[in-house]
Amino acid sequence: MKLKYPALLALFCASTAQATSVFINEIHYDNAGGDVGEFIEIAAPQGTDLTGWSVVLYNGSSTQLSDYATEVLSGVVENQSGGYGFATVYPSSIQNGGPDGMALVDGNGNVVQFLSYEGSFEAASGPAAGLTSVDIGVAESGGTPEAYSLQLSGSGSEYADFSWQAEATETPGNTNNGQSFGGEITDSAPSVVVSPADGESNVAVDANISLTFSEPVVVSAYNTINCASDVAIPVSATGDGANYLLDPDQNFAPGDSCSFTVSAADVTDIDGEPDNMAEDITVSFTVIDSGVTVSLVINEFHADPASDISGDANGDGTRDSSEDEFVELVNTGDTEIDLSGWTVSDGASLRHTFPSGSVIEAGCAAVVFGGGTPQGVFGGALIQTASTGSVGFNNGGDTITVTNGISTFEVVYGSEGGNNQSLTLNPDVTGESYSAHSVVPEANDALFSPGTKLDGTKFSGCTVPDLAPTVVNISPVDGATDVGVDSVIKLTFSEDVTVTQWPSLVCNISGEVALDGALSGIDFTLTPVTPLSGNDMCTLTLTAGSVVDVDGSPDMLVDDFVSSFSTAELLVCNAPDTFIHDVQGSGSASTLVDQSVLVQAVVTAVLPDSNVFYIQEEDAETDGDKSTSEGVLVFNDSGAFSMPVVGDVVSVKGTVSEFFNRTQITLTSAPLVCGTATVSASNFTLPVASLDELESLEGMLVTSSAALTVTDNFTLGRFGQLTLSNGRLYNPTNIFTPGSAEAIALADSNSLNRLILDDGNDTSNPDVVPFPTGGLSADNTLRMGDTVSAVTGVVDYSFSEYRVIPTQAPTFAATNPRTSQPELTLGNLKVASLNVLNFFNTIDAGQDICGPTGGFECRGADNNGTDTNGLTEFERQKSKTVAAIVAMDADIVGLMEIENDGFGTDSAIIELVDGINAQMGEGTYAVVNGGSTIGTDAITVALIYKPASVALSGELQVLNSSNSISDDSGVLFDDGKNRPSLAQKFALLENGAELVVSVNHLKSKGSNCGVGDDDSTTGQGNCNLTRTRAAQALTAFITEQFGETPVLIIGDLNSYAKEDPISAIIGAGYTDLANYFGGAQAYSYSFNGELGYLDHALASASMLDSVVDTTEWHINADEPVVLDYNLDFQSEAQQVKYYAPDAYRMSDHDPVVISLQLESEIQVVEGDYDGDGDVDIMDIRALTRAIQLRQTIDNSFDFNEDGQVSYTDVRLLQRMCTRTRCAI
Repeated sequence: MKLKYPALLALFCASTAQATSVFINEIHYDNAGGDVGEFIEIAAPQGTDLTGWSVVLYNGSSTQLSDYATEVLSGVVENQSGGYGFATVYPSSIQNGGPDGMALVDGNGNVVQFLSYEGSFEAASGPAAGLTSVDIGVAESGGTPEAYSLQLSGSGSEYADFSWQAEATETPGNTNNGQSFGGEITDSAPSVVVSPADGESNVAVDANISLTFSEPVVVSAYNTINCASDVAIPVSATGDGANYLLDPDQNFAPGDSCSFTVSAADVTDIDGEPDNMAEDITVSFTVIDSGVTVSLVINEFHADPASDISGDANGDGTRDSSEDEFVELVNTGDTEIDLSGWTVSDGASLRHTFPSGSVIEAGCAAVVFGGGTPQGVFGGALIQTASTGSVGFNNGGDTITVTNGISTFEVVYGSEGGNNQSLTLNPDVTGESYSAHSVVPEANDALFSPGTKLDGTKFSGCTVPDLAPTVVNISPVDGATDVGVDSVIKLTFSEDVTVTQWPSLVCNISGEVALDGALSGIDFTLTPVTPLSGNDMCTLTLTAGSVVDVDGSPDMLVDDFVSSFSTAELLVCNAPDTFIHDVQGSGSASTLVDQSVLVQAVVTAVLPDSNVFYIQEEDAETDGDKSTSEGVLVFNDSGAFSMPVVGDVVSVKGTVSEFFNRTQITLTSAPLVCGTATVSASNFTLPVASLDELESLEGMLVTSSAALTVTDNFTLGRFGQLTLSNGRLYNPTNIFTPGSAEAIALADSNSLNRLILDDGNDTSNPDVVPFPTGGLSADNTLRMGDTVSAVTGVVDYSFSEYRVIPTQAPTFAATNPRTSQPELTLGNLKVASLNVLNFFNTIDAGQDICGPTGGFECRGADNNGTDTNGLTEFERQKSKTVAAIVAMDADIVGLMEIENDGFGTDSAIIELVDGINAQMGEGTYAVVNGGSTIGTDAITVALIYKPASVALSGELQVLNSSNSISDDSGVLFDDGKNRPSLAQKFALLENGAELVVSVNHLKSKGSNCGVGDDDSTTGQGNCNLTRTRAAQALTAFITEQFGETPVLIIGDLNSYAKEDPISAIIGAGYTDLANYFGGAQAYSYSFNGELGYLDHALASASMLDSVVDTTEWHINADEPVVLDYNLDFQSEAQQVKYYAPDAYRMSDHDPVVISLQLESEIQVVEGDYDGDGDVDIMDIRALTRAIQLRQTIDNSFDFNEDGQVSYTDVRLLQRMCTRTRCAI
C-alpha cells in the first residue's frame, strides 16, 4: 500500500507533542528600547539527557516562513524543582514583529513542539517544514519592560498542565511565577491508542494504522494485519517516540473484516526502568464496501474570508484567513453516511481526516472549518475543524478532494475563489455550477452559509438543538471606560430573538436614558435618544423574560443580562494637554503606553477607509528636539466617531499604545474641532544615518528635498506601494566579495536608503493604483529606475517598514524607459539566454502530474478561467514569451524553466517554437532535440536556433551526475539539485566557424541544502557549495568534451557576480561578459529592491576576442509583477487593464543577449552548406531538408540564379562535390 500522505505523519506527531514532559517553558524576545537579554528556557524531568536536542528559530513572515538560527542543547537535567530542571539558551537575536516562533527538536530530529507568538504559520524549511505552529496566545511588544518574559504558569508535570501568561518578571533557569511541578514522575507502563479504533466501520481501502503511545517507546516488531479474506498483510512502520504510522503493504479488500494486534512484549518505554505494555491490544475493523453507493455533494466551500470581521465564518468572534475557510458536504441520500476515516485534501496535501463517529444523517450536512473554535448552531450540521490545523484552500484556484479510497468527490476552482466569499452550488445540492454566495438572490447578500442552505435555513435532515439564546457580544464591553458620549450600544445574540421589553440603560448622571432601534434579529444596534453625560457610569439591563428566541418552542435568556461602562470626560478646546513629542518620546517606543492622554493638534492626513488620521503639533508648540516626533497616528476604532478633515485643529482623547512598534492613540471620545491651522513639513533625505532618524519623524508631515528613485515595485499592484531610494540599490555580493568589509558596508547602506511610498489604502489589489500619475496599467507602467521629483506626506511605520503616505500626488518621471528590442552592437551571430519562468503547457489545476515521473506540481499558468477577452493564463503567458523571443531575434537561444516533458509534438518546447514560427515564418527556429525528458526535475533547460544561420555540429552533450567529475565527497554535479546542463556545438553557415553554447540552471537559493552547504554568513544564501561544485564540474566537462573550441556558458546560475560559483568559472579561464561590457551596474534580476544578475554570459579565452557586445534587455526586472500574465487576485477590469501581449514582465529575469563576430579558419568553399570546408553528401542532405522544411536559405545556394532555391539547385550542388562521388 502506498503511503499517500507523508506529511500526515509529521503533522500527527506535532499534534500529540503538546503532552510532552520536555517543553518550552519561558520566552523573552522583545522589550522597550533595544532588545536585551533575549532567551528561551526549556523544562525537562530530572535525568533527561538533552544532548543533541536543539531549539530552531523561525521567521514567520509571509516572504520567509523559514528557520534562521539553531541553538543546540546539551547535558543532563538536574532536579531544581519537583523533579524538574531547566536549560536556557540565549540566541544573539530573536525575531519579533510576528508571527514568529521556534521548534523544540529532539536528538533524533523529531519536532517535539512548534510554538509561535503573534500568530501562527506553516514552516517552509528546517525540521518543522510542513508543520503549522501553535500560537501561545500572548506576546511581548516594544513596550515590554526589560527583564520581563512570557511564562507558563500552573501546576503539573507536562506541557498541557500549564498555560501561557502575559509579561512578568523573568525567571531564566528557575521555576516561573505561579508555577509548581508535580514532583516525581511515575514510571508507569505505556499504553496505546490505535486508529482505526476497535469496531470502526467504513475504513478506507488504503488506510494506514496509527499508534499513539502514552510516552516515547521502542517497538521491536509489528504483527501482520489479518483479514477475513484469508489475507495476512505485513506493514511498514515510520515514526518514533510516541507516534508511529503503519503502512500496509497492500490495499484492503472492499468490505473485508480485519484485525490488528499490538503485542505487549514488542513495546518498551525508554524512561527509568524499561516497562512493557500491560497487555496485548487488538482492534477489529471493517473496510468500506465498494458496492455501497455514497450520495454526497460538496455543496459550498470558502477559500478567501473577507479581511474584516465580516469574514468570521466560524462564528468565534474573530476573522482569520485560515481558520474561517471551510468546506460543506451534504448527504443527499436516504441513509446516514459514516465519514470515519474519510479525508479532505487540497491540491497540495491531506488537510483533514474525519475521526471515528463522524456520521452525517440523511439529508443533513457536515462542515470542516480551517480551525478556531466554531460558535453557533450551523443548522444542526456536523461541525469539525481540520485535523492538520488548516484546510489550506488557495484563493487563486485549487482542488478540493473528499475520499475514502473508493468513492471520491472533487471540485476544481480558479480565481473565482478569491472574492471574499464562499462559492456554493446554485441551487443548493442540485446546482450544476458554483456561484459567488452573495450574488444568489436567496442568500440576501450573505457571504457564506456553512451548515445551512443559501437562505440560512437548515437542511431537511438536520436537527437544530433548541437552546436558550445568549448574548455573545456587546459593545461597549462590560467594564469599558472612556466610552464616547455619542456611542451606540451593539448586541449580538446566539440566534434570532425578539425583545419584548426595551432594555434599560440607567446612568448615574444622565439617569434613565431612552433607547431607539429594532428589537428583533441577531444583531442589535441601540442608540441613546439623548447624548450621554461625560464622566458618567451607565448600566444596561436586559431582563431574562424579555428576550425570546424564534425557533421551535420559545426559549428565554437563562438570566438577566447586565453590562456597565463609563463615559469619557467631555472635551473642551485649549484645555491643558499632553504634547505629542512627550507621547512619542525620544526612544523607539512611547513611555506612556496604556495611559490616557489629551492632545490638541492639527490634522495633517485622513485615511477614512482605515479609520485613521494623523495629527501634528502646531509649529509654535514643537520642542525643537530632532530626536522626538511631533506627529502621531490616531486610530478611530471601528469608525466609532466622526472623522475630522485636514487642517482641523482637534482635541483628542485616547489611549497610547505601540501597535507592532508604531506609536498611536486610540480614540476613547469623539474628536472636538477647535479651529483650523497648518503645520510645516520637515525635510528628509535618503540615506538616513540610522533608522532612528525615521523613528523621530513617525507620524509627521515630511517632504523630500531631492528626487528619489523607484527601487522596488514588487507589491505595487497588490498593495499599492513601492519603495524609494536615493539612486538604485545593488546586491552587495554582485559588487563585492561576499563577506568583505565593502559588502557588509553596502548592505548596511542599502538598509538605510529605502522608504516605502504607500497609497494609504489597506485593501489588497485596489481597483486603482495611483502610482504613476494617471494610474498603473500595461501602457502606463512604473519601472524601477524611474524617479519621483518630490514626495510630501506623513511618515508611518507598519509591517516592519517605515513608509510615507502622500498628502500631495507625487510627480513621476519615466527616467528608465522601455526599449522595443535589445540595444547592442551587432556582429554576424547573436546568442541569447532567457529564463521563461515556468513555461508549462500542462496547466496547473492542482494535481501533481508534471515532470518525468508525473509526480511533480505543475507550475506556471493555472486553471483560472479566462479574462474578458477569452484568454487563459497560458495563452497570455505564451503571447508574452513569444513576443520577447521574436524581438530579440537571436540566432541561438538558451531557455531555462521550461516544462520538462520531452520534445514530442505536444511538449512545451515545441508549442513555444511553433508560436514563434507562426510570427516569424515557418522553420525560422528549430529545437536542439534532447530525445526524451532531461533530468528528474519538473523544469529543464533547452536550446533553440535558426537553421538559416547555424547548423548543429555534433551531438548534444548533457552534463549530469553520471558523467560529472568526483572527489572524496562524491560527484560535483548533483542533478538532484541542479538541472542537467546542455552543451551544443554549432557551425556558422556563413563561414563554418564553430562555437559551443552551454545552457545551465543551477540550484536556487530558495530551499536549504544543509550545514556546510548553505551560506548564512556572507550573503551567498542556501546551497552555495552545491552551486560552486556544479560550476567546477561544468568547466571540467566542457574542456573534456570540446577542447579549445570557443565556448559561451549562459543561463540562470542563481549566483550573483562575485559569489563563489562565478568565481570558480572565472578561475577556469572564463570572462564575465555582463561585467566586461556593463560594469558593476549590470543587472538582470531584482530581489527586495536590490539589483544584480543571476543570468550570466561567460566566454572562454578562445571566445572572448569574438565577442562584440553583451547587454541585458530590461523587460522584466524593472517592471511591476502585476503586469504579467496571471489572472489571480484581479478583477475582470484589472485583468484587461494590466495585460498586454508584449514582452514586458513575461518573466522575472531579464534576457541576456551576446553579439559575436565569428571568423572561420577554414577557407570558404562554394556549396559548403554545413561549413565544414568541403562539399559532400552531408551538404546535399542539409540543403534538401532545408527546402523541405521551407527554411530561409542563403541566396548563394541559388546556383541557377532563377530567384529561388529549389531541387534544381540541389542537383547542381551534386556536381560541385569536392569528394569523389560526394563521399563523406
